[in-house]
Amino acid sequence: MKKQKNYFREKRIEEIQELGYEDYMDMFQEGMSDSQISNEVGVDEKYIKRLREEYQNDF
Repeated sequence: MKKQKNYFREKRIEEIQELGYEDYMDMFQEGMSDSQISNEVGVDEKYIKRLREEYQNDF
């Protein structure tokens, strides 16, 4: 079994928890790239790509 990755940078976990799904969607809809969003929010770019894929599958 693969080890689960931690996509969050430790110092930003509390800030990220305050961001909601709507905040991510606003950034997606504004046309920000995955790398821009990951830098803005402070998470790994792979996590942002996974969120984008989930968003596209939902709509």
